[in-house]
Amino acid sequence: MVKLFSLSFLLTIAAYGLSFLSVRIPLVDTIISAAAALAAVALFRKSVVWGVSFVLAELVFGSFGRVFVLDLGTLALSARQLIFLVALGFSMAALLDLKKRQGIRQTTLWPIGLVIAFLGYGVLRGIIAGNTLENVIGDANGYLPLFLAPIFILAAKEDGGIRKILFVIFGVSAALSVLTFAVLWIFTHDLPEPVLRAIYTWIRDERIGEITRAPGGFYRVFFQSHVWSLVGYFLALGYHESITKKARALPALVVVLAAGTLLVSFSRAFWLAQATGLVVGGGLIIAFKHLRSKGWRALSGTALLTVLGFLLALGITRSVGGVLAPRLLSVSGEAAADSRWNLLPVMWKAIGKHPMLGYGFGKELTYTTRDPRLIAQNGTDQYTTYSFEWGYLDFWLKMGLGGLVAYLLLIGWIIRDLWLRLRGEGSRSNQNTWQTVGILSGFIALVVVHAFSPYLNHPLGIGFLLLTWGYANHPTNVS
Repeated sequence: MVKLFSLSFLLTIAAYGLSFLSVRIPLVDTIISAAAALAAVALFRKSVVWGVSFVLAELVFGSFGRVFVLDLGTLALSARQLIFLVALGFSMAALLDLKKRQGIRQTTLWPIGLVIAFLGYGVLRGIIAGNTLENVIGDANGYLPLFLAPIFILAAKEDGGIRKILFVIFGVSAALSVLTFAVLWIFTHDLPEPVLRAIYTWIRDERIGEITRAPGGFYRVFFQSHVWSLVGYFLALGYHESITKKARALPALVVVLAAGTLLVSFSRAFWLAQATGLVVGGGLIIAFKHLRSKGWRALSGTALLTVLGFLLALGITRSVGGVLAPRLLSVSGEAAADSRWNLLPVMWKAIGKHPMLGYGFGKELTYTTRDPRLIAQNGTDQYTTYSFEWGYLDFWLKMGLGGLVAYLLLIGWIIRDLWLRLRGEGSRSNQNTWQTVGILSGFIALVVVHAFSPYLNHPLGIGFLLLTWGYANHPTNVS
């Protein structure tokens, strides 16, 4: 597994380097995008586990999903879209294969099927309501990874499949953290202006993330894919407790890197979700007798590794501490926070008019933004969009009350299955048990994040939802 981690880490670092080159050499975009599609085919043909690992690795690496783009003139497809099309083909092929179809049928499918049904409703409702077709498609396509459910089921059922996937995630998320810290160091150490401009342009144009200046010489480095640092933090914690002392160095490193990354992301939603996940993990230790014997060691180890991660972030730039407390305690007074709060009453008012049916995908609302970039771009502080914060309200607004309930049922079913799995594992499989604790804590952290920032309607969050769902449904003696 160390080799798998190292390979994933090094390939991701190399991919970031090629991405930087692609900003200046467009041919790199074409070559890497085509290579990614071919690699996806080869990996799925080798094993569904490797194929699913590649799908998830791209999510962690690619953030918004526009890092590499294959421009065909009249059509431009990102590497993520190409990989998705390959994965979708293998997913549909699995449904046509009698043997694989029987394995898929052993999984409880109705919760995810119900959500997909309401997605169809949201599309039809949006078209009937007169929302532009471009907006309807652009709004709904974030949910398309739900159709990859069959391959996630099959990957979870393979012996050792989940563990292999986890180590790929660990390797790629470690590379993501290294990039985050490197960008932070570059911007807080007065490097030449052309260097700063080149890095900023790359991060912005490739839609990897945002770099924002904060008081005291600190820079906030936020990538959308940092959500995988959040869930990876809990996955690595669970795996760290499930193995022998000699093998713990690697997951411990991932925990430290993830903790530091979450700190410098300066995302209050991530901080709240991290705290919630830790409370859930502690609650599980109290609730299950077979966890209590190692419970205090697990909690103290978690605290130590988290503090080390924070110290790592502080070591890169000494200015983070001066802006940490104001960021933690304030819920308004910043452009992003104020814009989010300005959106909330607008969404509630719209939902109140059609609480049962919703408006369908592509529904636009106008609210007052404080984002200086949007104000400069539009020439006004009135911003119209169909992409919203407040993720659960977005479900309700687009798919009606039924769509919101359907998605909450899917979330609840996954949590229920993981809880039952913990009860069933008992003291027979300590390794599986701690792994389950990590996955459940990470999933609940994702559920909390979505309340503020939309992830469960986007491949970044749906990818982890599918992985969790597959794990929750596969036999407890296989991991």
